[in-house]
Amino acid sequence: MFFGYTIDKEGYFKNRYGLAAGASYLIDDARDLKGKKPIRRGCMNLQQLNHPVTRTRGITLVEILLVISVLAIVMAFALPAADTAAARAELKAAVENLEYSVGTARNVARMTESIISLEIESFPGDEPQTINFSYPGQNPGKRGPDIQPYRLPEGIELVSDLDRFVFDPRGMVEQPGRILLVSRADEEITSALDIN
Repeated sequence: MFFGYTIDKEGYFKNRYGLAAGASYLIDDARDLKGKKPIRRGCMNLQQLNHPVTRTRGITLVEILLVISVLAIVMAFALPAADTAAARAELKAAVENLEYSVGTARNVARMTESIISLEIESFPGDEPQTINFSYPGQNPGKRGPDIQPYRLPEGIELVSDLDRFVFDPRGMVEQPGRILLVSRADEEITSALDIN
């Protein structure tokens, strides 16, 4: 007996009425229970008192290094695919702009009934190429609207069998040809545009 409490087989403190230690102060008098079992909230267990509280196990250094290495392997496969996708998107945009430029030159030649020249201008080194438009042999006062030159992106190279395409007043090309756009990041990414 310890201050009026005894220890049962399960290791709980019980008072003289058979109530658990935590329940004895919840109920003023054990006689108020009238045959009901005592409440076991707040009772103490001797086995829990003898053993220190164990800490939950955290993440180890090996587990962190394993996760980092798996992420590195996934990124090694994902980055080249992202570079290829970016090069393809840049090439697609360049092809659309070039098609628009050729269509504009053709339409302006028809509307103004004049000759329009599309000229590919290349620069030494890695400078981006430019597509310029001019009115060859025309009086400057009779010219049509100015067409803005188009400068290719730095990652795209333009290869053509002709340096100049001339559109007649009907919008037809005098000498048909082909323009090939090549990605500088990956030379296998190409697109061709026939001008005829």
